[in-house]
Amino acid sequence: MSEFGKRLKTAREAAGYSQEAISQRTAADGVPPVSRVTIANIEAGKLNPSEEIMGRLAKAVGSELWQLLKP
Repeated sequence: MSEFGKRLKTAREAAGYSQEAISQRTAADGVPPVSRVTIANIEAGKLNPSEEIMGRLAKAVGSELWQLLKP
């Protein structure tokens, strides 16, 4: 599991969100949501997201991107 994926999962669970809820929260202004499967793969370390996707996911869990990237 990637460090970002671990931190994302921890933040998501702490906020009480399911992967599906986070997926829905990533949609905005005509931009399609990040799929639940993609989120699961990121959390499992099977997929390395772009900076744009990481930012959307961080916002969806109520964090700043730097908080999920810091060592």
